[in-house]
Amino acid sequence: MASVSSVPLLVIGCGYSGRAIRKLVPGSLGTALPGEIRDDEIPFGLELNSDWSCLPEADKLIVTCKIDDSALAIRIRDQLLPRFRSCLFLSSAASLRCDGPLLGESAGPAETPRAQAEKLLAPVAPLLALGLITGPGRETTKWLQEGRIASRHKIVNFIGVDELASIALKLLDHPESPRGWILCSDGRPRTWGEVATELHLDLPPDVPPQRDSRAFDISRLKSLLRK
Repeated sequence: MASVSSVPLLVIGCGYSGRAIRKLVPGSLGTALPGEIRDDEIPFGLELNSDWSCLPEADKLIVTCKIDDSALAIRIRDQLLPRFRSCLFLSSAASLRCDGPLLGESAGPAETPRAQAEKLLAPVAPLLALGLITGPGRETTKWLQEGRIASRHKIVNFIGVDELASIALKLLDHPESPRGWILCSDGRPRTWGEVATELHLDLPPDVPPQRDSRAFDISRLKSLLRK
């Protein structure tokens, strides 16, 4: 296990969620792709052949970028994670199989490259499986008005970016050191039709969902947050 560093947290892949997380941790550092850098962020792309020597020492690690290469996941697991006292990854609910009326962690990983890569990380770190992240610039009202909704019958599971940041940090320091996928949402699954009704907006003529949609079973998350 790595020794405690003066840098409390390193966020790899600073984007919308990563920057929200950093706001809650004074003294944290973050990386971003060269064309997306803001403020004090370090130019870095998490790739198999990247030079990782530029990454600073830090106490904890959160990775927000997508990992869909199994060889990269192995390198992260074996060479990067041992440098940190604790770590957490942001994942997607699409990494889990859809079996039954609710989407739960017990169904196991999907057969996608991302899910299979994350399967290699699941025994050593928590992976927050997310639905749609909302917040400033990512309002549901905007999506509805722009006609970006596939079907009024599709079930959506939201999580506010600030709530996500808070949950990620709590799990990073959790006394039980949870591992594997943890579904994360605000606990209010709704169809797009219901969301539109709440906002007093109309939806275009219906189109069938592109794939199955399920309400999240977030009982594991709720149990962890109670401890």
